Amino acid sequence: MSYRTRQDISTHQELLKEIITFKETFYFIFRNAGNPKIEIMVYDPDKNESHLFEINTKYQRDTTEIIERKYNELYCNINFFRNFENIAGVDFSAKGTVRGKQTIYNNPDSPWSYHSMLMEKKYHNII
Repeated sequence: MSYRTRQDISTHQELLKEIITFKETFYFIFRNAGNPKIEIMVYDPDKNESHLFEINTKYQRDTTEIIERKYNELYCNINFFRNFENIAGVDFSAKGTVRGKQTIYNNPDSPWSYHSMLMEKKYHNII
């Protein structure tokens, strides 16, 4: 499974579909995996801030529905999230498998910075 770039995905609907497809394929391959976690890196150009939104499905059963609902909540409630150009990347991780994160989507043109996100404390756990 390889990650997609801005050339492959251009809308929120396509990105959400890719996230769900990746999660389902991952779970088909790694049947003992659990607690999928999606990290979405988003840049806010108005405030020049980097944000990390974590969609955590710990202790949940229907993870696909939860991921869709939480992604749509982010889209509806956060203005800078709505502009697809501001999405810098999406990572996936799950328990019971190889450690580390799997990149689902990457936008190399985004000025998002992990260091800035940590310094500005713009980490959001979406429960």
